[in-house]
Amino acid sequence: MRQRRSRRNTLDEAVNILPLIDVLFLLLAFFIVLTTSMVLRRGIHVDLAKAQSGGKVSHEAEALEVGVDAAGALFLGDVPQTKESLLSTLREKFQAQADRRVLISADKNARHENVTAALDAVRVSGFRKITLNVSPETGR
Repeated sequence: MRQRRSRRNTLDEAVNILPLIDVLFLLLAFFIVLTTSMVLRRGIHVDLAKAQSGGKVSHEAEALEVGVDAAGALFLGDVPQTKESLLSTLREKFQAQADRRVLISADKNARHENVTAALDAVRVSGFRKITLNVSPETGR
């Protein structure tokens, strides 16, 4: 004799995949946000000085970032530079695109002399759109 399966038993045995789809979309969103935040970080890591006027800097795709670390080393992006090589590289970049923005990120413990050397190299090379990167001061 054949046994009849009741409709109720058939529904209980069905696999519900909606929670699985929800978890997959959550993981997808998490990894998209994670990789986006990793891509936006450019240049070297420096401990920026704080300023009340500090705000969020828009990281334009074509903006150049000149960095000065605590030891006084100069960087263009994440590539170490000497004063002379920084100046010559910036001149080449200026010839290619004169209206580019330059972002100077200097460590708060960097000597004023080194920050001035970076600023001077940017200005001598011809760039006029220069931004000094700072951390916004909070709590005042």
